[in-house]
This record gives sequence, structure tokens and C-alpha cells, in this order.
Amino acid sequence: MLASKKCKVSIYNETYSLVSDEAENHIHESAELVDRLLREAIEANPLADTHHTLVLIALRLASKFIKLDFEAEYSKKNQKKVLDLINQELSL
Repeated sequence: MLASKKCKVSIYNETYSLVSDEAENHIHESAELVDRLLREAIEANPLADTHHTLVLIALRLASKFIKLDFEAEYSKKNQKKVLDLINQELSL
């Protein structure tokens, strides 16, 4: 685990000072993703409230995270089944 450090990022022309134990490039990539998604959403609907748009983006990212987490868990379970089958065949 990395030591906590300060990092500045810019999202939609606002600068945020963050303290995180994540790698700095990871923090910047995450901020760039949020910035891009926010800009795309505002460009698509310039009259939408920014706060409302940010909540929708957070929900979108949470949904993707949950799906990826489920897929990773599913893959782990399948991998264990395959390894168990291989071990069973090798022990015959």
C-alpha cells in the first residue's frame, strides 16, 4: 500500500486537492474519466443541472463497477471449477 499523498486534479474547470494512497497516475486517469463524462453529458444536454448530471454519472460509474465486480467474482468461481476438474483428472 502506498503512503497517502496530495494530488491536484481538474474536473470541468474546477481544481480539486485530494489526499489518497492510490498512485498519482491512477487518480489523474480517474479525474480525466469523470471530466470527459461530464463534458460529454453537458454537451449532449447543455440545459441540464450540473449537480444532477454528476449524480447520473456517479450512478453510471457505480453500475459499471458492480458489473465488473460481479464478472470478476464469476470468473474466479469458474476458474476454481476448472482447476478442481483438472486436479481431479490428474489424480486419476
